[in-house]
Amino acid sequence: MNEDDMPEVPSLEDLLARLDPNDPIFSLETNCRAAHLNYAWLARVHDQQLSLRIDIPNGRATRQLKVERQDAGRFIDVDLDGVKALGNYDAYYFADSATIEAGIHGLLTSGPVTFVHSLTVVPGIVAHTTLEAQESHESQAWEPIIYVNSKHTWRIPFSSPEDLSWSVEIGSASPRFAALSGTYATTLAHLPTIKLKGVHSTHHDALISFLERATSAIFFELDARYDIPIELSKVGRESFVFRVPDTRPSTTEPPKMPAMEYPSRPLTLFWYARSAARMPLLEFLAYYQVLEYYFPVYAEKELLSRLKQELSDPTFSSRNSDDVMRVVNIVRRTHSGRKPGEEQEQLAAVIRACVDDVRLTEFLCESPEREDHFSKKQRISGIHPISLTSKPSDIREKIAERIYKIRCRIVHTKDDDRLPEMLLPFSPESESLDEDIRLMQFLARRAIVAGAGELHLQ
Repeated sequence: MNEDDMPEVPSLEDLLARLDPNDPIFSLETNCRAAHLNYAWLARVHDQQLSLRIDIPNGRATRQLKVERQDAGRFIDVDLDGVKALGNYDAYYFADSATIEAGIHGLLTSGPVTFVHSLTVVPGIVAHTTLEAQESHESQAWEPIIYVNSKHTWRIPFSSPEDLSWSVEIGSASPRFAALSGTYATTLAHLPTIKLKGVHSTHHDALISFLERATSAIFFELDARYDIPIELSKVGRESFVFRVPDTRPSTTEPPKMPAMEYPSRPLTLFWYARSAARMPLLEFLAYYQVLEYYFPVYAEKELLSRLKQELSDPTFSSRNSDDVMRVVNIVRRTHSGRKPGEEQEQLAAVIRACVDDVRLTEFLCESPEREDHFSKKQRISGIHPISLTSKPSDIREKIAERIYKIRCRIVHTKDDDRLPEMLLPFSPESESLDEDIRLMQFLARRAIVAGAGELHLQ
């Protein structure tokens, strides 16, 4: 075929002229103009299908949203004025309602339908179960449910103090978010989001900070109370990992607004551990790193306690060289290079600071299977059973010893006749770590809670 025989490619103006003037994509163009958003018409080379590229403000940059002509109907009645994208999160700020809405997903579930179903264990979940209810704005139109289907509009409200200026709700996505989101879902019911309402800041970085700080506290407490690990979705990223939660929620109360803010670094390690499902060695070590983060904190506390005790001794004299050397040695032992056994003592100090022996014993005896795992013949070489009927004060020291030995089995790769062989992935020993990982999760959570401060967000 020569050039004269090739079909002429219509221009963009010709393609636009062929469209029905009432086509929804023209309504979307009008919407963009009203919201003062930059946009551009695009046409695919192979079939000349039209689309609209919209630039959504995202701080100093923009998030480019490409809307195919056949999808433009989703934007009917969607107000784009004052909409801001928030970093690399699948999240937007809607200025007209002072609301941040962000996509969420479960760390241990295989997809959005499974994740939404897992949320039905949360007390207080309600839904509009009929079309009439969805069109009604009456509060009594919301009904308690035990299962979310594709026709439901559902939500989980959070109780909050009357003087708090912002509120939280988890539920099905708003039509506006669904139109903007990069996450595909066949229905709004299966596109879960978290909505932070009453957020009046308009500064991009401040909005992202509010989103991160608020959801860090909210998700941590939801996981602790209902065993549902959640994270914010990011643009162009899906991180679903299949693992069915295997513990019941620890409370039957509806969710409430968090009062505490949890330190970000150990919390990041905690979420890393929670996302390492089906990788028991990595999961164990990540929880260990949470406890390890607090080693210096409690080492300093114990140092201060020892120094106070030594300096408060009525026989202590600053003129006595032996007395002064005892103080110097206390400091030197704390800050010098750690000798074998000292890390285990630091681990024990963290455990002692975060959980009392009675609560720890209760955890170890929560089920017959767990009690047998720790107190009877061990499937992990070099690990000894723990007598749960011994003096309670011995439990925390024995648990620290057990955890440290398992940690050494995982990380020590050099041949050493004094140590059992290293734990290998997929081995029967590593697959038997399930209850030890639950113990590590319990202790890591306690350590993070012990290091929390008051949450102040306005």
